[in-house]
Amino acid sequence: MQRWQAYILNLALALTFFAMAAKAFVYPDEINDPINNSVIFKDILDKIPVSLIGIHDAIIGLLLALRIFPKLINTWAAIWVGTVIILLITSMTVPGYWMP
Repeated sequence: MQRWQAYILNLALALTFFAMAAKAFVYPDEINDPINNSVIFKDILDKIPVSLIGIHDAIIGLLLALRIFPKLINTWAAIWVGTVIILLITSMTVPGYWMP
């Protein structure tokens, strides 16, 4: 992969984190609802304020955009995105099936 391609991918990931940070501050209920409906993460994340998640996402987005500690931040971003995907999957319900 060319160096500029890696930078473009990094910038796109940074923009994604900035968008999620903005969403946490503007529409916190859209972040809270999946957390409250999650089978796995409800008891862990319901104690964390959504604004703190927004601050985290903004900091990670900034570090990604500025390429500060790139290996560490890219690894953390991948873990964070994977965790968010698991959160969203565990908060989904299927009509006709009872979910706790």
